[in-house]
Amino acid sequence: MKMTKRLTLSLALVGLLGTTFTPAEASTIPELEGATLSASVQEFLSSADDSMQVIVTFDDRSGLDALKALDPQVQTTRTLSMGLATLTADQIRDIASWGTTRSIWENATDDLYLEDSIGMINADDVWAGEGLRGTYDGTGVTVAVTDTGVDATHPDLTHGNKVIKNFAVVGDPLSDTNVAFVDNPTTADDHGHGTHVSGTIGGTGAASEGKFRGVAPASDIISFKLGSANVLAWWAIQSYDWILTEGDEHNVRVVSNSWGGGGGSDYDPEDPVNIATKAAYDAGVVTVFAAGNSGSPNTMGRNSVSPYVVSVAAANKDFTLASFSSTGRPDGNQNRNSSEGLYRPTLTAPGVDIGAARALTGAQMSSGVITENPFYTRASGTSMATPHVSGVVALMLEANPALTPANVISILECSAAEMPGYASFEVGAGMLDAQAAVAMAEKGRTTCKSSLSVNGFEPIGEEQPISGTVLPGGYAVDTGVSEIDDAFWRYHKIEVTEGMDALHTQIAWNNPAENIYLHLYDPQGNEVGASAGLLAAPITEREVLVTYPEPGTWTVGVVGRVNAVTPYTGTIQAFTEASTKPGNGK
Repeated sequence: MKMTKRLTLSLALVGLLGTTFTPAEASTIPELEGATLSASVQEFLSSADDSMQVIVTFDDRSGLDALKALDPQVQTTRTLSMGLATLTADQIRDIASWGTTRSIWENATDDLYLEDSIGMINADDVWAGEGLRGTYDGTGVTVAVTDTGVDATHPDLTHGNKVIKNFAVVGDPLSDTNVAFVDNPTTADDHGHGTHVSGTIGGTGAASEGKFRGVAPASDIISFKLGSANVLAWWAIQSYDWILTEGDEHNVRVVSNSWGGGGGSDYDPEDPVNIATKAAYDAGVVTVFAAGNSGSPNTMGRNSVSPYVVSVAAANKDFTLASFSSTGRPDGNQNRNSSEGLYRPTLTAPGVDIGAARALTGAQMSSGVITENPFYTRASGTSMATPHVSGVVALMLEANPALTPANVISILECSAAEMPGYASFEVGAGMLDAQAAVAMAEKGRTTCKSSLSVNGFEPIGEEQPISGTVLPGGYAVDTGVSEIDDAFWRYHKIEVTEGMDALHTQIAWNNPAENIYLHLYDPQGNEVGASAGLLAAPITEREVLVTYPEPGTWTVGVVGRVNAVTPYTGTIQAFTEASTKPGNGK
């Protein structure tokens, strides 16, 4: 049986500096007639007191019809197969026994977790097009912000121009009325957190002559006001459901979440927020979460350890890790895959003393007003680091709209600047570098050898050199993998043995006017990696990365597309997963 498993790279926000976290719930106990129940729901069942408000997730929407028949007042989603209901213990046990029930979760309450930072991440170089083919400012890309709302009267965040939708929650989630989102230009941000976050992502800087511009100042913002001091999980799920249902119309490509909870929890794929973010990932929408503000190992938020989100740690302005920034597990999983959580941040971004837009009605954020310009305030937290990443993702997607969430996360990790003295469980791949990330996005270069080390792999032996010459236009003549070169294709072999957990191959040539492609084939001749899909001239390098290759003879194929006779050189390198080596606690 073929067991090839590719490296999937994907993507996390949590509260203001000083926010405390509730101790983590343990991993869920997934046994009751097949449905997965959260620890809180199981505890309720053991006490059987009164009733509990829960989020029920089904395998398909037929389950919602059954839930409505049981409780006509249930709240539902339009795309996700989820319902919010207040149920007794007996009703929960009954619903858990239904064949279509996937999980039952409590409606958790999560905590909220932002001139110099633009230069720290080289966003100004992206605006100027330094080392790039074009200039980028987020034009055409919409970022959804789930937070405390936005003050759309702010000159940097005007309604209808910058903030294209300013949604307030209508309906009490504790009542029988279904939650709805209503666009209202006068919706107030009575905390200030969401305004600050939105300003960091895409504020125009109109009130400061550009000094306090956001990372992607021409991007559009859709704001979901989910509360004034905290966020209910059901409201967040409804936001994702709106994005999955109507987001394409507005080109929503990024969701920025400055909230979280359950620090130190195991990743649970049945957590309804994790289900929603995975659905977004599958739909091509990048989710960004803050790592958390608990400032110690194994305190990352329960939704920030999903392998399908970007998780962001916070840095000081001297490029050191902020003392409050939550870190992962020193002996936990550091390899991004689709079956378990990733217990490290994806990368780190500025999060201390960040100046950004101030909501005039934001009582909690107003105390930090910048005296020389009262339209702005300063704040610190992983909440402030996360919108930096969300803005850079908008720049990347403007440069190359074809990028998938997996591509985006891979590029963020590949392009991050090293933070010497820190382990990956603390800072992930390192410091966010907007210019390097956009340069990779422009070229469609979505993998890199350097990302292997942060994902827990170490090289085995020496690199195998490869070289050859390809003729013009062979891409259109694909005769399949051969043991020997044919008229157009050049082939190179490598023997994969047990213990080789990753293969990386790369080629380079001299003339940027040439365009040649790189392919990787498994022992059965199936293509499992190719550089062709997103890459376009003018570039002079290609690379392909695959993880967990099955043992046998693998083949690297090189072919020309738009080229003259083109000589190339390159390498093939095998890696082993560091966590499998003796003495590392695994």
